[in-house]
Amino acid sequence: MLELYKNIKKRRQELGLSQAELAKMVGYTDRSTIARIEAGKIDLPQSKILAIAKALDVAPGELMGWDEEIVATKPIHSSVAAGEPILMSDVTDEVTSYDDDDHIFIRAKGDSMYPTIQDGDTVVVEFTYDIRRQDVALVKVNGDEATIKHIQKVDDGIMLIGDNARAYSPQFYSNEQIEELPVEVVGKVVEIRRRLD
Repeated sequence: MLELYKNIKKRRQELGLSQAELAKMVGYTDRSTIARIEAGKIDLPQSKILAIAKALDVAPGELMGWDEEIVATKPIHSSVAAGEPILMSDVTDEVTSYDDDDHIFIRAKGDSMYPTIQDGDTVVVEFTYDIRRQDVALVKVNGDEATIKHIQKVDDGIMLIGDNARAYSPQFYSNEQIEELPVEVVGKVVEIRRRLD
């Protein structure tokens, strides 16, 4: 999350906006709120990340540090649907549907979510923290690694569970690991696109 706060400050300065101007644009009454956000002292809800991204004329994924450049079309990132989380790669393709900034496109790899999500599928992820038990979520681990799994909350942490249970065991992260790594829910899968050969 620290990268998010740094990117907010960097983008605000690029646009020549003051903290007071940005605060007004996103509905805060006090400039000091933006100062605290940029210092990483406020845990932003998804709605505010989206509002700040819109005010700064940038995609939420850009603020989260996923792209090198601000792009007008939707990038497809690589991700993983199997095994351990892997590094999200550079932009590999572009699509022009979904004109809003509330979604990101991920290329799935592996078979831990088979048959729901198959290797090579493109999944559309909606930025949201509202994940329910049966939802499939995109989760970032350790800053820039990602995995696509079902999330099950337990008392002392969370379980990331794939559909291909015979081949892959659930991944458990304790509450301490969630904070320290960190483990972060990016959003939920709302569409799966499969290329038919």
